Amino acid sequence: MAEINYLLNYNTVFESGCKILYGPHAASGYLLSTAAEISVKQPLHLLDFGSRCDMYYTARQLRYLTRDPAAAMMNIRLQRAFTCYQAAALLRQIGGMETGVPVIILDLLAPYLDENIKTAEIYRLFRESVDLLHCAMSERLILIGVKPVPKDLAPDRVCLVNSLARTFGIIPVQNELQRENASSGYRLRPAARVFAPCSAQRKRKTPELTDSQPALFDLT
Repeated sequence: MAEINYLLNYNTVFESGCKILYGPHAASGYLLSTAAEISVKQPLHLLDFGSRCDMYYTARQLRYLTRDPAAAMMNIRLQRAFTCYQAAALLRQIGGMETGVPVIILDLLAPYLDENIKTAEIYRLFRESVDLLHCAMSERLILIGVKPVPKDLAPDRVCLVNSLARTFGIIPVQNELQRENASSGYRLRPAARVFAPCSAQRKRKTPELTDSQPALFDLT
């Protein structure tokens, strides 16, 4: 059976709300492909928190989707954050953006892993950020990519993943698809199918931990 073309009816698939993709590289390949698909139809805001935005990749994807990729690229409104303070400032702006315009955030947690910022301050900013996302998601689609937090790199920040899972749920990215993405160059990949409205994905999911992954714990 041929794959369903979710691009043609993504408005019925991508409902308002906040969806978290959890996987290696913060699922950036999926999200950039999704940005390309949405930009063919309408404007969107792309917030890059981890220097993962490859617009050449997005442009290559658009060549498969439209005869006018330049016009679609104009629909992508890109902003970057390099510190946790800049990230929180961009998240504060989401509520004032046009109602219904989707927001995609690449590598949300990256600015909050800065070891030069005290943990208490990181927790304060992150709580505020989660509250802002929760308020904004009723009026728009928000897609977010996050990656596992290495315990040896930032043991006191591992709980940030659990905070997102508890509030929004998490969709783990399939490992075999990640390997395909890493090895297949710029081939078109229908990222939208990750959000297909099947019963398994309607439920909130938390990442399955292995013995090599740190346990998640609540923010205190």
